[in-house]
Amino acid sequence: MIEKIKELGKDTAVYGISTIIGRFLNFLLVPFYTWYLSLDDFGIYTYIYAIIAFLNIVYIYGMDSAFLKYSSVSEQEHKKEVFSTAFLFVTLTNVIFSCVVMATIGLIAKGMDLPEKYYHLLYYVVFILLFDTVTLVPFAHLRLKRSTVKFAVIKILNIMINLGLNIVLIVVYKMGIEAIFISNLAASVFSFIALIPEIFRNLKLTLNMVLLKRMLKFGLPYLPASLAAMIVEIIDVPVLRSLTNDATVAVYRANYKLGIFMMLFVQMFRYAWQPFFLSNANEKNAKELFSKILSLFVLIACLIWVILSLFISDIAQINVMKGQTLIDQKY
Repeated sequence: MIEKIKELGKDTAVYGISTIIGRFLNFLLVPFYTWYLSLDDFGIYTYIYAIIAFLNIVYIYGMDSAFLKYSSVSEQEHKKEVFSTAFLFVTLTNVIFSCVVMATIGLIAKGMDLPEKYYHLLYYVVFILLFDTVTLVPFAHLRLKRSTVKFAVIKILNIMINLGLNIVLIVVYKMGIEAIFISNLAASVFSFIALIPEIFRNLKLTLNMVLLKRMLKFGLPYLPASLAAMIVEIIDVPVLRSLTNDATVAVYRANYKLGIFMMLFVQMFRYAWQPFFLSNANEKNAKELFSKILSLFVLIACLIWVILSLFISDIAQINVMKGQTLIDQKY
């Protein structure tokens, strides 16, 4: 059992390195945005990205979990068939979703109550969603076969491209809020390109309809549950915006982002946990193993929570440069 826990710990550490570095680099954009963006622009950026988080669930509709489930229990000679069925169907449905959204983008923008000068940002959103979603199955495949280093490298490079382009486009080219979406799209395209060799190694241009039905039967029930969880996570943004304005949302979310330190631990554990759980679910001592892991997870999470609760105000007021705090004073 100790060896199994060490195995999970090792994977968590590797995923953690990529997650911590990636998320930390991404977090650096928050103070950067507070320095260079107006309150209204930051509020709109936050609002649109809350919608993206919601749509990500709709676009994948549980197929990444279904892929992990059926690939983990399939024989080696059938793994390509599972990968191909999941990847091709997700890609096809995503292209259809994207075309529908593009055709109705004006109505969607009005429904979101976006100021007209921000309408064009939704075109970036469509392509960000498309590229992000079609890479979910290949990323899940890397996790399942424990290609943790390759997974980590692609994720870190994605974030570095995003960070670098944000700085150049905002500081040098003064592109404002549009720079955020251009940078994200470029990073998403990079991830897709980096995964092309992995995709072609495992892709067969056939859909197994029997397997697809099983995967949909397994994956679709995740949709309402995932949507409910995401609504709980992001509903504060549209509710606060409807009650106040974009500037208030900006102040709220800029400080909310300081919760990243707890989220880092949870996410790096989750990446390692799902394939670990699927691989060890049939072990004789699975219940005892999982219960001990839960105890360790809760203990570490509580420790992080206590430390952050005591020192979060000091963290927000750290002087990054002369006269400039981690979160800008207007926030």
